[in-house]
Amino acid sequence: MYKTFGFIEDETFGRLAEVEFSVPAGDEEYAYLLGNFNAFNEGSFRMKRTGERWTIRVFLPEGRWRYAFSLGGGVHTRSGKPQHRALPEALLQVRERSERGGNSG
Repeated sequence: MYKTFGFIEDETFGRLAEVEFSVPAGDEEYAYLLGNFNAFNEGSFRMKRTGERWTIRVFLPEGRWRYAFSLGGGVHTRSGKPQHRALPEALLQVRERSERGGNSG
């Protein structure tokens, strides 16, 4: 699951969205955010346990991003369910909110 908190302008990367990702926590000792924004690299975005959820806030450029979570070393989709395919199916569209509504997953 994700939630967008707004945008900033960056000289290098252009418009960046502040995005919070979260997933239900179980008994795993660690969690990481994976995506094509970090080459699905476990270790670059370690999540923090907040109550019964793992959370992290990151800045992402506008665009479409694939993401998943590594919970205790196993890859999971946005719902926290195990992922059995090579690439996660969860997609994030980062863009400014329209008048018809926002974006969250």
